[in-house]
Amino acid sequence: MYEGFIRARMPLFMVTGVIFALLLGGNIALMKYNLALEMLIRKTRAVDVKKRHIMRDTEDIRRRLALLGRMVPRSMTDVSGREMILRATDALKTRFRGDTVSVSEMTSGLNEIYLPVEISFAFDGYYRLLSRLRSLEHKSFPFFRFSTLSFSRKKGGAASCVIRGDLVMPATGGLLK
Repeated sequence: MYEGFIRARMPLFMVTGVIFALLLGGNIALMKYNLALEMLIRKTRAVDVKKRHIMRDTEDIRRRLALLGRMVPRSMTDVSGREMILRATDALKTRFRGDTVSVSEMTSGLNEIYLPVEISFAFDGYYRLLSRLRSLEHKSFPFFRFSTLSFSRKKGGAASCVIRGDLVMPATGGLLK
């Protein structure tokens, strides 16, 4: 009884099944496409955030390089590191007039050139000591690297102070000759 009805409608059922299968396949493909699109959008946002971080860091590096450029003396491109250390030694002798400023042999390391310096002076108060330490500490090029600070008192009651350290410059290369 239903066999004739089903046979007559079989092409309709098959067309409906094919349409349903196509729609189901299209729906699955669309869902995969949407998931891939969401993942792509998430990754794009992450890349955009990283791009902003990189741009901020690049700007920060530019500011720091500009600051370093302002800190480096103009004469650094014209004068060798050894000559700058010798000029700084002359400046120390001029600034600490009356003190004994003695130097040893200049040495070149892998990354730096340094000159051992010893400054001896009569200790007559903390102001004089602190002014010398402040002057050495605020030196920019070449840098002064402190080694020792010592006091000694003679029998007569006079005290003396000795500051030992190195005048240090970056080794030749880059900006230096």
